Amino acid sequence: TTTLWLAENRFYGTLPTTLGSLSNLEFLYLNNNNFMGELPKELTPSGTKLAEVWLQDNLFSGTILANFAGVSTLKELYVDGNKLTGTLPNDLCTEQINADFYD
Repeated sequence: TTTLWLAENRFYGTLPTTLGSLSNLEFLYLNNNNFMGELPKELTPSGTKLAEVWLQDNLFSGTILANFAGVSTLKELYVDGNKLTGTLPNDLCTEQINADFYD
């Protein structure tokens, strides 16, 4: 299991595109910081092993990546508390992702 836990640190700036090159990364916790800008599409490369992605309570803008729907291992995706716009891709509205919302 590979985890990157940077939550609640007051970090700021944009996410580096190289974050997606962490091929064994399963758990990504960046919540409660001041990250901003658009979510890089490189965050969800083919073959990614991401299971949990916590991006809530930052300053991200733009739209939610539809690429997340193609991540077969994804179980939790939290993006609330940002400045994201647009609609949530339908493929992300399944019981496979964030099953606790369906209880």
